[in-house]
Amino acid sequence: MTKQKLETDFETRMARIRVGRWLPMNRFFGARPSGPFNIRHQSGAGSSLKAALRIGSGSAGMDWKAWRLSIRAAASSFFSVPRRHRVPWRASWVCAAFLCLLGKVMAQPVSLAIKPANQQVTISWASGLDLVQPQKSTNLAFGVWQDFGAATTASSVTDASAAGMAFYRLRFLAPTIVTQPQSLSAALGAKATFNIVATGTAPIAYQWRRSNTNLAGQNSAALELTNVVAAVAGDYAVLISNRAGALTSAVATLTVAAAAVPPRGIYMGTFAGQTNGGFAGLVMSNRLGVILAYNPGQIQGAIITNLAVAVDGSFSNRLAQGASISGAYTPDTVSGTLVGTNASTGAFSGTIKTSSGIQQANAGYYAGTFSGLLSGDAYFILAADGTAFTYLSSPILAGGTFGKIDASNALSATVSYTIPGTTVPSLILIAGTLNSTTHQFTGTYSFSGITLGSFALARVYAP
Repeated sequence: MTKQKLETDFETRMARIRVGRWLPMNRFFGARPSGPFNIRHQSGAGSSLKAALRIGSGSAGMDWKAWRLSIRAAASSFFSVPRRHRVPWRASWVCAAFLCLLGKVMAQPVSLAIKPANQQVTISWASGLDLVQPQKSTNLAFGVWQDFGAATTASSVTDASAAGMAFYRLRFLAPTIVTQPQSLSAALGAKATFNIVATGTAPIAYQWRRSNTNLAGQNSAALELTNVVAAVAGDYAVLISNRAGALTSAVATLTVAAAAVPPRGIYMGTFAGQTNGGFAGLVMSNRLGVILAYNPGQIQGAIITNLAVAVDGSFSNRLAQGASISGAYTPDTVSGTLVGTNASTGAFSGTIKTSSGIQQANAGYYAGTFSGLLSGDAYFILAADGTAFTYLSSPILAGGTFGKIDASNALSATVSYTIPGTTVPSLILIAGTLNSTTHQFTGTYSFSGITLGSFALARVYAP
């Protein structure tokens, strides 16, 4: 047999018997192996055999055989014939490595490392697939594949039971839902976020839908809706998919609630267990407000002239020396707690005052000063029905009380206050007149019938 004839027979035999029959690559790659087929053979001991075969951009390990008996020490494309052998050598494919799913091969190559010492096979693949299930077949003719090992997020796995001819592939896992999106409610103008947690072979694609209509650009595991309006209320779901399958989540409903009505108006109330003192608050349309409060039981007052009220009506403010006041307005009521400098607490509650009445044109928050034997700051909040809460504050006295401005614009009120260092409250009588044109209030204050001084106030805020 000439050298040329030997090469031709060898090439033809390997391509036909070993590639086309033993490992039908065209079933998985869509085409037979392409060249080059480079086979060199030289007779005699100590000569070399080399076989190279390319399948697209992939490659395969070689198993050199002598009359169908494997030479286990040789697994590369180059093998040097030992001097003791004087028989023809053939190269054939063994343990070919590829990824196969639904008849398609992954773009990433899968490589096998065979360890002849203990017949272990390590299959490794490109990272980024996340969760996959390794599979094994010992006879492709029957098309039977079996899972081995558990699904894994690693990029390699070892088959410790490899023996004889074996084939491997990775089975992609269809997506499954770990956490479904939950229904939620959001106020007008607020933010609403749906979330889903899914697992499966990456990459996983997401497509959010509202009422079975795809939402453009919403392709992540979270759907965030900002500044919601009534039109976005409805049923939401997400279609998740990968190369192994698709699944639609449960429906989650978004309810868009009417926006909270911010409180507005004048509120007045009392402290629990107290007949004197009281609470008065003014909330304007911009949710800025004023609070005047005095609790004789705590000997604690509060004057807040620039209070921020939240959309839901809540408020909180720190006062001097560790005191504080907090609470909440509703469209109809107010309630809260006053904490004194001595850590005492007093609860107050009240209701909104009517917006119409004899002092409707004069209602609002007034501020000014008083002078004479005593001097300090004077405040009152006047409701439309004529109810006025008056608060006096000076270095030696502080106190507040309710009074009434009648139809003639005259005010008469008695302020209860406690001089520092004493526990017995004293009373100061306030009398004066409100000018409906200038919205100014002037008058006098007296103690036990003796006039001590005068005061003057002007309106700062209207409701």
